[in-house]
Amino acid sequence: MVGRAVCKALSNAGYRNILTATRQSLDLTEQRSVYDYFAVNQPDAQVVCAATVGGIVANSSYPADFIGGNLMIQANLLEAARLHGCQRTILMS
Repeated sequence: MVGRAVCKALSNAGYRNILTATRQSLDLTEQRSVYDYFAVNQPDAQVVCAATVGGIVANSSYPADFIGGNLMIQANLLEAARLHGCQRTILMS
């Protein structure tokens, strides 16, 4: 939802080389997959909209699962950016 809105805003602002990945094509909790994606695509900037989210019941039932997964996503993306020279990161969390 947020990711689509960000892509649309970037496209409307004139950006044409916008890379996206679905959960099915890239598991952001898997460090090697994220590093390989950065090695192949070499992004110079990233806007991170990815997160595991749920409703009130899910969040209160599984708080450690949500925060653990989301921290793993952010850590993998930040380290991949550092290793592959991605100069700018925006975290939408």
